[in-house]
Amino acid sequence: MSLTPPASTGSYLSPAARWLILLIHLLAFWPLGLWYLQRLADGGDEAWGLLSLMTAAVLIIREARHGAPAFSAGNAAGGRPVDFLWSALFTLVYAASYVWLPPLARACLAVTALTATLSACFLRRRFHAGIWGLLMLSLPVIESLQFFAGYPLRTLVAALAATLLRLGGLAVVPQGAALGWGDMLVVVDAPCSGIRMLWVGAYLVVALGCLYRLSFMRLLAGTILSLAILVLGNTLRAAALFYLEAGLIPPVCAAHTAIGIVIFTLTVAAIVAVMEFLRRTATCVPLRSF
Repeated sequence: MSLTPPASTGSYLSPAARWLILLIHLLAFWPLGLWYLQRLADGGDEAWGLLSLMTAAVLIIREARHGAPAFSAGNAAGGRPVDFLWSALFTLVYAASYVWLPPLARACLAVTALTATLSACFLRRRFHAGIWGLLMLSLPVIESLQFFAGYPLRTLVAALAATLLRLGGLAVVPQGAALGWGDMLVVVDAPCSGIRMLWVGAYLVVALGCLYRLSFMRLLAGTILSLAILVLGNTLRAAALFYLEAGLIPPVCAAHTAIGIVIFTLTVAAIVAVMEFLRRTATCVPLRSF
């Protein structure tokens, strides 16, 4: 199995030189490798990142072996010095910010630099947005997203769920990350913030975008539509669980879990349908890709 681009790509570097560049770049980020292993072993949800990392590796091998299409002549990259400008730029920013940025922020810079190197060496792109997305998702981001974005998302979901419930005839009002109904207060707790669902949705979008070789604009459209679907799915789950938690429907064993599974399945199916629609409606000449 070789990551050598086809001879027709007009490469400026030999396969050995490409591998050497990638190896040197990886070695430059070795402290982040140790940090990554420590985060994987801390018992949190960060092990999910391995799925995204393995997916990225498989898709990189697929693209390199079969020849990633250059979506325009001006966008093809063949290992010329100019093709490594973005890689060099983000590596310099990483080095300059080493002493004052936290490890996760530095890892985002390193992933961006490595994606630019992989794109130039093996993927015939200036920058492969799909692979970048998968590598970003491979980082230990779930707990950080839960900390920084969990409460805002819960507040948004509570506001939307309250609106939906009022349409159903209930005088429900949002109170921060909770739903107020008379003297009752139903809290939208942390697991209902949708962070894990958001991660899964983002993974599906970028993985399918790479698999279908969608252009950057179609991948962006899929991301925006999928984000809307995820928010809607989480809103429906919060509204459905309100009926259960408020005692409006008789409690059933494992009903909470069953509702979550059903909403999650429908949300995933909707995201897959959106990405399939974008693939089927792609024109014969794909849009310009990054």
